[in-house]
Amino acid sequence: MNTDGITLVTGGSRGIGATAATLLAEQGKTVVVVDIAPEPLPDTHAILWPAPFDVASEAAVVSGIADIETRHGPIAGLVNAAGIFGKMHPVERVRMENWDREINIDLRALFWWRAASASGWPNGSMARSSMSPRWPA
Repeated sequence: MNTDGITLVTGGSRGIGATAATLLAEQGKTVVVVDIAPEPLPDTHAILWPAPFDVASEAAVVSGIADIETRHGPIAGLVNAAGIFGKMHPVERVRMENWDREINIDLRALFWWRAASASGWPNGSMARSSMSPRWPA
């Protein structure tokens, strides 16, 4: 357990999250990676949280943070790289359950992370990054 604090990276098994986790681990940070589809990062010292982690679920975030802090120590920083980009539709065709999931992942998760952490991250930092590989025409 790291008593100085860990850096948690959401969406850390691929893309921006994987890059951030790798760079932070190379800088000597203790990094824990969570992802809805967890995959290890080769050639890095980042710690993979083995269970699927759904940042769209407040209950999953709250229980997951408690489990992670119990096992690895307090969270000192967060890179919230989990994000999705849904299909673009005219507003009348948008399904509310899809909209709610996108909002939960892309926006609400930040509040859940901060509120649920036992450490409260008094001196910690938070970064938000979400990008899509495609942009609507």
